[in-house]
Amino acid sequence: MTRAPERLQRLLTASGVASRRHAAALIAAGRVTVDGAVETAPYARIPAGADVRLSHKSFLILYYFYNFLGI
Repeated sequence: MTRAPERLQRLLTASGVASRRHAAALIAAGRVTVDGAVETAPYARIPAGADVRLSHKSFLILYYFYNFLGI
C-alpha cells in the first residue's frame, strides 16, 4: 500500500519536528527541501517516496518509526 500525497506542513508536524506554526515558519524561511529543491509553500502536496529534508537532515525515518508503533 502506497502513502497518499500529504501536505508538507502536516508531514513536518506529524513527524514531531515542529508544531504546526513553527513548521510553517521553517518552510517560509526556506529551510525545507523536497528532492533537493527548496520548498516555500506549506500546503504543497508531497508524494510518497520524496526526499524531504530540514536543514539538510532527513527526518522521515522518525516519522515512519512512530507511525509504525502507533504513537
